[in-house]
Amino acid sequence: MSERSASPCVPTVRVTEPNPVPSRLGVFRSGDGLDVSVVARGASGVDMCIFDEAGAETRFALIGPHTGIWHGHIPGFGAGTRYGFRVHGPWDPDGGKFYNSHKLLLDPYGRGVDGVVDMKPGVYAHCVDEDLYPSEYPLRRSPLTPLPTCRVRSS
Repeated sequence: MSERSASPCVPTVRVTEPNPVPSRLGVFRSGDGLDVSVVARGASGVDMCIFDEAGAETRFALIGPHTGIWHGHIPGFGAGTRYGFRVHGPWDPDGGKFYNSHKLLLDPYGRGVDGVVDMKPGVYAHCVDEDLYPSEYPLRRSPLTPLPTCRVRSS
């Protein structure tokens, strides 16, 4: 089963301008905005989610994949921008695929984090009990949970 759905309450903008150097992984300030590149080989889509000071989310659907890299240039943002990623793809736990766009993922190349990762059941892609064991089988996606964000650094 594949998963690619936008929340009706969260605006999604399709990125049309590519990152000029998609092999430079991470989020970097560049000219009038941010150059973004992240690896997600098996994904059917990757959204960069940017949060304003009030916590409102805007999703930017990245271009890709090109050799497993999703990328784009997002104008209008700079140092201090809070962000994360939502990755779309198949839900096939028996096949090792746990794509769950309800979960905000930290940037594996990020250089700043806002908040703390609290290893509670809500962190997992699938439903778990308080001891962090799967609570049902077949596994099903766990719901939306507030998680920490990354922050674009000035250097």
